[in-house]
Amino acid sequence: MDTQSAFLNQALAAFLRAAVLGVICYALVSIVARFHATTGRGIYLRRLVLLAIVTVLWWFYLPAFLGYGGARQMVEVTSGLWGAKQLGLSYGMNTIWAWVVVALIDRPKLRPNNSLQATAAAPSSYD
Repeated sequence: MDTQSAFLNQALAAFLRAAVLGVICYALVSIVARFHATTGRGIYLRRLVLLAIVTVLWWFYLPAFLGYGGARQMVEVTSGLWGAKQLGLSYGMNTIWAWVVVALIDRPKLRPNNSLQATAAAPSSYD
């Protein structure tokens, strides 16, 4: 195996770890929001708030969680396989923004209120 394919494999593995964790985080946030809200709007707002919290934690703690944090020399970070892991992780961490966009787009549908039509059409018994 040459150096270039080892670099690519390390970068791809780091990217996929972060991307899969992003999918898992979004799924968990959606499940928790559904358990704690009954209306469509409540689910939507709770999902946005929880995803904002996860995104902040994501940027501060994900590198350390995946084992890429720590004090390294600048030469060591920019060269070799350590640099490949850092590069893949930095791109993988940006996948959380795709899930934020999905959460913003997935707004609840408005349903018409049929209860007013049923009471207005009822005949009067005093005619």
